[in-house]
Amino acid sequence: MPATPIDRLKNPLRKLRVILGEYGAPMSQEDFAAQTGLSVNTLRSVENQRLALSENILKQVAARWLAMWNPRDAEWHFLQTKKLYSKELKAKVLPARSQADRRLIEEKLVDRLRDILAAVPDEVLPGQAMLLNSRLAEHVKETDLKVDLELTEPMWYLKAHPAKPKMWLIPKYRERKRRTQTVPKRKKASKTTAKRALLSDATA
Repeated sequence: MPATPIDRLKNPLRKLRVILGEYGAPMSQEDFAAQTGLSVNTLRSVENQRLALSENILKQVAARWLAMWNPRDAEWHFLQTKKLYSKELKAKVLPARSQADRRLIEEKLVDRLRDILAAVPDEVLPGQAMLLNSRLAEHVKETDLKVDLELTEPMWYLKAHPAKPKMWLIPKYRERKRRTQTVPKRKKASKTTAKRALLSDATA
């Protein structure tokens, strides 16, 4: 059943577009969809109640706008805080952060990946690695990050077991090219320059 005009006004994504808009007018569906990583059709379908507001969409909104929908009070909050979300509050958040905070975030992300891989049985590890690599590559593409993933993309080969009639599935990775430092060659002094140097030494 299509949403009524009142339902559309109460829709969480439209309410967020109003918060992000200018002079009382909501941010356009095209701008909001593009900046959030959604298609305009998906956004319109959610606002018209033809499509449910999924967890994936809410995660994309949180990642882009630092806003989380609270169904208990039907309001947008600044992530997990009790503060109601506003464009002015988001503008106060510093884009840069300390190196200590950055290291902590990076370490915990790596720890999470290690915990996931530690739970994977050996027999399905190659398949899980392919799946994780694929999803990470999709994330890089969706977020338009400038990063080269070729060096960490495995190429799979079969290797015979030395004692059993079995085969191993072995990954190989491209080697990172080493930068070679070129030492500038010294220019050979001309004969005239050398003679002058000897004369100056003799007369000194």
